[in-house]
Amino acid sequence: MLIEHLREYHQWRMRIANAVDQIAKLSVDLEILPSGTMLRMQNLSREIAGDQLRISFFGEFARGKSELINALFFSDLGARLMPSGPGQTTMCPVEITYGLAPPSLQLLPIRSRTLNDSIEKLKKNSGLWTFSPLNPDDLNDCAKLMGQLTETLCVSVQEARSYGLCPQIKELGSNIATTHCASCGEGMVKISRWRYALLQWPHPVLEAGLVILDTPGLNSLGSEADLGLEAARSADALIFVLSADTGVTQSDLAIWEQSLGRHALQNQLVVLNKVDTLWDDLRDPGQESAVVQSQREKTAGQLGLNVDQVIAVSAQKGLLGRIRHDDQLSARSGLKELEEAIAETLIPGRCKSILDSAQRLIKRVVIDQRVLLEEQIKNLGGEIESMERLQAQTGEQLPRLLERQQKLLRSFAGDRDSFVLKEQEFLESANSWLLQALSLEQLDQIVMSARTELLAAWTTVGIYDRFSRFFEETIAQFDNALERANRLSALMLDAYRILEQQYGLPKLDTIPYAILPRRAELLGSSLF
Repeated sequence: MLIEHLREYHQWRMRIANAVDQIAKLSVDLEILPSGTMLRMQNLSREIAGDQLRISFFGEFARGKSELINALFFSDLGARLMPSGPGQTTMCPVEITYGLAPPSLQLLPIRSRTLNDSIEKLKKNSGLWTFSPLNPDDLNDCAKLMGQLTETLCVSVQEARSYGLCPQIKELGSNIATTHCASCGEGMVKISRWRYALLQWPHPVLEAGLVILDTPGLNSLGSEADLGLEAARSADALIFVLSADTGVTQSDLAIWEQSLGRHALQNQLVVLNKVDTLWDDLRDPGQESAVVQSQREKTAGQLGLNVDQVIAVSAQKGLLGRIRHDDQLSARSGLKELEEAIAETLIPGRCKSILDSAQRLIKRVVIDQRVLLEEQIKNLGGEIESMERLQAQTGEQLPRLLERQQKLLRSFAGDRDSFVLKEQEFLESANSWLLQALSLEQLDQIVMSARTELLAAWTTVGIYDRFSRFFEETIAQFDNALERANRLSALMLDAYRILEQQYGLPKLDTIPYAILPRRAELLGSSLF
């Protein structure tokens, strides 16, 4: 069922992209859109066609996120794809996608944190990644290679802190606080060996446009918690995994309130995993269902969600039931209900998000063009009135000129009506391509890098130097944004200038960019 909904989502995107493309072609025929707007329309069509649904699984250590992914998407393999079990935990974010190339696992070493580059930028540097080909016909070999996701390193406290990890370790005078891991030795700490993983695997749900993000537990020692949070926030939909027996713990609630609950709640689900801990053969089925329902309602109330957004499942039992074709165990595990929630909540939520942002962009385009058309009609109407006054004064000296102007007005009004008829379809079916002058991801990376290096700084001079470089990097981002905005403004001015010359429109007064005062404030702060 989930695959069918994903395929329908893919077909919906193709229809939307085709509709945007048709609107763009109609606008070319009618010659009513500036070249800058046409470029935005074409880019929007490409963005919609290439869109993917990114679902992030997030939660604390040992909640069963990887096992839930195995049960939901890969039970047809007859074995676990993602490593899961006692003593095993995914130590870095794993991005699972479909690719035409043979299956593979690519791993980014933790030491890449010193490069201060975003993951998206590091993806383009293949030399930094460790590549392992995977053979789908040999799942035992795949399991060994996938086990790399759980690998750790013993490093000194100073090295861990240079990566921005284990900030809770304090220095007492000249003595380093004791290690968090007895197996590493005094002054040493265990951290994740890898920073990020890219898994390409041939599977129908991935081919249908799904991207899965498996994040490490926020409280896993030595893992990069901020990167896991960033992956969760950047996803289109989020599945927050809790434990059914404990419900919402204090740390779960803190994560939700501080990081996750601030985002669009319609694109989120909460999974109460390991619901089999609540199964009790001494109770009748009705009593057992009442206990589970009570835990769902309590969790929904604590997180401010609808109870339909809280699903109780047993990933381990569901995986076992599906592998063994035990329909009774599979049904009891709750996996079917979770699949229905993904299909009926997360996918429509993504569609709504796309349409909301698209409508804001398209509505503005339509309003601008309507204003332009109405202004032209008004000008033509004034000319007709002048012609009629001249005709009244001169008799029939100007009948042919008046006839031409009326014909031009009818043609212009017809073009306007044709465009307006497409407006509603445009607003309902179009998607968003929003120009972003500033990349929040890049700014977050600058802040994260500054914070890491400030934590590692030992001297006042070092701290002052890092603050100075922080402002330089941030101001550079504003300068880059301003340059892009100026280029776009130049394109729009050139397009408007053609209409100005053709129809005698008033000159367009530009408005100073709102980022200039913010840049000045940052420059002042850096000088201070």
